[in-house]
Amino acid sequence: MKFESAPIMTDIHVRRAQPADAERIANLLTQLGYPTATDDVPVRLSRMTDGGRAAVFVAERAETVLGVATAHIVSVINRPHDVAWLTALVRWS
Repeated sequence: MKFESAPIMTDIHVRRAQPADAERIANLLTQLGYPTATDDVPVRLSRMTDGGRAAVFVAERAETVLGVATAHIVSVINRPHDVAWLTALVRWS
């Protein structure tokens, strides 16, 4: 069976989320099954990232946010070093 590769989307830009992304992030989280008010997003972004052990990223094309991902750094007993835990990943459908 032959598989053809999908075209590479070079026009996607990934960056850290900003409070200005709140409406789109809220819509994405709601789509994922976690109803979220737009006004709650900036507070949550700040709460998550203030400690330096979590990050929120958005993927955008033509300045439109199409996806969001969150990651946390956690200490675990079964590894000699911290690991990253992907805690949310959703794309616009």
